[in-house]
Amino acid sequence: MTKKPHRLIPQVLAAGLTLFGVAGCSPVYLSQGMARTNQGDFKGAVADYNQKIEFNPNYAITYRWSEIEYELRGGQIRKKEDWSIDFYRSLATSTLVFLIVFLLLCGLIAGLAVYYNQHDTDAETYLNQGNANYNQGKIEEAISDYNRAIDLNPKYADAYLYRGAANQALGKIEEALGDYNKAIDLNPRNSNAYVNRAAANDALGKIEEALADSNKAIDLNPRNTKAYVNRGAANYVLGKIEEALADFNKALDLNPNHADAYYNRGAANADLGKIEEALADYNKAIDLNPKYAAAYVNRACANYALGKKEEALADFNKALDLNPNHADAYYNRGVVNNALGKIEEALADYNKALDLDPKLAVAYLNRGGAKYELGQKAEAISDYNQAIELDPKLAVAYVERGYVKYDLGEKEEAISDYNQAIELNPNYSDAYYTRGLANSALGKTEEAIADHTKAIELNPNYADAYYTRSLANSALGTTEEVLLDYTQAIDLNFNAANAYFNRGNAKSDLAKKEEVLVDYTQAIDLNPNDAVAYLNRGLAKYKLGEKEEAIADYNQALHLDSYYADAYYSRGLAKSALGRKEEAIVDYNQALHLYSYYADAYLNRDLAKSDIEKEQALADYNQAINLNSKLAVAYVSRGLAKSDLGQKAEALADYTKAIDLDSYYADAYLNRGLAKSALGEKAEALTDYTKAIDLDAYYADAYYNRRNVKSALGEEAEALADYNQAIELNPKLAVAYNNRGNAKSALGEKTEAIADYTKAIELNPLLSLSW
Repeated sequence: MTKKPHRLIPQVLAAGLTLFGVAGCSPVYLSQGMARTNQGDFKGAVADYNQKIEFNPNYAITYRWSEIEYELRGGQIRKKEDWSIDFYRSLATSTLVFLIVFLLLCGLIAGLAVYYNQHDTDAETYLNQGNANYNQGKIEEAISDYNRAIDLNPKYADAYLYRGAANQALGKIEEALGDYNKAIDLNPRNSNAYVNRAAANDALGKIEEALADSNKAIDLNPRNTKAYVNRGAANYVLGKIEEALADFNKALDLNPNHADAYYNRGAANADLGKIEEALADYNKAIDLNPKYAAAYVNRACANYALGKKEEALADFNKALDLNPNHADAYYNRGVVNNALGKIEEALADYNKALDLDPKLAVAYLNRGGAKYELGQKAEAISDYNQAIELDPKLAVAYVERGYVKYDLGEKEEAISDYNQAIELNPNYSDAYYTRGLANSALGKTEEAIADHTKAIELNPNYADAYYTRSLANSALGTTEEVLLDYTQAIDLNFNAANAYFNRGNAKSDLAKKEEVLVDYTQAIDLNPNDAVAYLNRGLAKYKLGEKEEAIADYNQALHLDSYYADAYYSRGLAKSALGRKEEAIVDYNQALHLYSYYADAYLNRDLAKSDIEKEQALADYNQAINLNSKLAVAYVSRGLAKSDLGQKAEALADYTKAIDLDSYYADAYLNRGLAKSALGEKAEALTDYTKAIDLDAYYADAYYNRRNVKSALGEEAEALADYNQAIELNPKLAVAYNNRGNAKSALGEKTEAIADYTKAIELNPLLSLSW
């Protein structure tokens, strides 16, 4: 949100403030004004002269008196004791003349009026008439009058000064500047001419020149309130906030009821982060001037900064009631509407702001954001382009345009925009963060991590940067550092459900099973509609052996998303592990119905069916392999099914294929050894069992089966060692005790053999060979 506080304030001498003029037939107002002047009651005198102007706006003599009695210099009324002797002489002379005229009765006065009207070529008369027109809002007529005055008196400094104020009111800043320069050339001691020229220079962006003019005005008149206000505004634009505050405070010391000083001091306080003090200043400015549209705009900005969006909206509405052409009010109201989720209303406000000010770059920027939220991505980029064209140094426009390009899949183009933003502002944390996202999407993980790290260095409280850096690090392998980043993201934004979820995933990879449950539970508490969180918590419970609890989580995931294939598949695994094979098959079927390429579902459905229908199981393994011909476990499972069906040679081929795909697959070597042994290839079987043991030194079945082959080959001593190893690894393997008993018996160790047979019977009373 932006605020437009500090345009320097033109001192519109007789024109822009209160002009004290002429008119009137009634001599009562004239003589009464003269009397008030002699008493030092200048304001009362002006009221009387204004009353005469209402009767006769062309009564030149009253204008002449108004010029003598009132001097609008920085809003300061000239004190009576400051008048020169010449002024008193002039006043006395004039007073005497008017007393004589008054005694000649009204008819004589009427004659005088006719006399002055007939001599309308007098430059002063045109000047005062121009002032009267200006006060009535007739700026063009006023300029015509000032032109006439200058034609009659080319050295009339005040005429140039007033004409400059009128030109500035029409937005003709260059013309106004020329007039102020001429006024200063003719009268270098006029404080207010410098005040007005400062305002013109500010409008042209010549801030240093404006500052110099304000300093000169203060040198000439240290009590010129507006000069301090204008100097403060220039200091503000130059980033000298403390100096600006000092100037605004000085202005308020001179005039505690100066609305502009409060307004500008409020802007300076806002920039220092003193929002409450700023709000108090804007309130005071509005109290002093209830029609101060710009003050409502800035008060709205302060309310918005304090989170008071509805109050901000009310202030923007009030500002627009007062000034329906206030572009900044429309723009900022659009920002508030956007924050309130009223995107269509925001868009309408940005459109109106741009109608009024087609060069308002930030309005294009924010309109682009609104269009993006409405899904109008191409139109959003067009607005960002326009914002950049108007302000090539607007770094945020490059970041926003880059984000839309990123969303459109144009990752490299997005990175180009982020690079430009960083070049303009090397400390722009958002630019590094978004560039990190694009680099990560392009698989440039190291670059992404570097960008997120830089964003965190610039903004140590950047929760999203910690989160995305964790994701990037996870792609390189889960580490404790990843957990620390997720934890930091959670500490900065405790409502970050995704951070809990992903930290749970990381802990799962690190086998921190109990902690995993805590994080998934927290993620679910923050977002009870996250089906994936229920699924993952179910998986964690499954790994902990809590299969029924896991099924409950899978049920909830399916309640939230009835098309969640993974949830059906995982529930099938849990049911199968509980012996509920038929129910498991139903879940696998549902997973395959939702995703017909789900190879793992085919595989596990076959495992469930293997106890029910081996031929169907074999068909499912075939289907799994058709979908993923590199799935080694599918070949092993199909080999087992073929082996059960007596297809030993075909089983052998499947085990060999599995080993080709995964040379570290111990189960494949074991099962190929079994197949070779069944086919009489004992020596080859022995080699496979040994390979399985090399890959898994704790593989009891491999030791057991290798011993059987060794025993068959007459290597009883070596066989006994393998049985010992198998029993050590699996003390409840009854058949291992039985076979070790056979080996001991063959070696003549009858007593030890009987002990092994007895142990086998204890473990499995149905093992008839041991009996």
